[in-house]
Amino acid sequence: MRVGCGGARWVATMATTKRINVLLVGDAGVGKSVYMHMLETGEFEKGYFPTQKHCTVEYELKDGTVVVVHDVLQGTWPTDSEGKVLHMDGVIVMFDVTCMGSYKSVKDHIARVWMQYGEIKVVVVGNKVDVRDRKVHPKFIKVQPKYYDMSVKSRYQFEKPLLYLAGVDKGLSTPPQVEDI
Repeated sequence: MRVGCGGARWVATMATTKRINVLLVGDAGVGKSVYMHMLETGEFEKGYFPTQKHCTVEYELKDGTVVVVHDVLQGTWPTDSEGKVLHMDGVIVMFDVTCMGSYKSVKDHIARVWMQYGEIKVVVVGNKVDVRDRKVHPKFIKVQPKYYDMSVKSRYQFEKPLLYLAGVDKGLSTPPQVEDI
């Protein structure tokens, strides 16, 4: 049984390598820990093991960009060694497409992140799209600017949110709009 993450995957970096910090948020059980494990090891982890500590995983994209993914543990924000809240360049808000309640929480997750970090870049992902019992269908999903269907288990589009966040300018000319969910 895995308790939290085992440490970041080592990534060779040079001073010129682009690095971005990304926050991963969502309700319990939507697949955040499994996603972190997939980024760290490349393997799907079966079962549900609630995260017990903050995890940070470094993942290198094909263009050399290093994405440092941080999770949120029980509503506490990732901090540095001095206890200062870390700067984030973007956020992945994950929900489970088999659970309407987790989708309805998306708006609240975004609001909490924006209260802490300002209007940083947001990408929303619906995980578990390979499960037959899908409750949240694409016609119900009303988030902007970016949404991806994803499956950590089958690796379907699992890199897409990171690629999106790495390729967007730091400044937002127009903040994302989250319609009533």
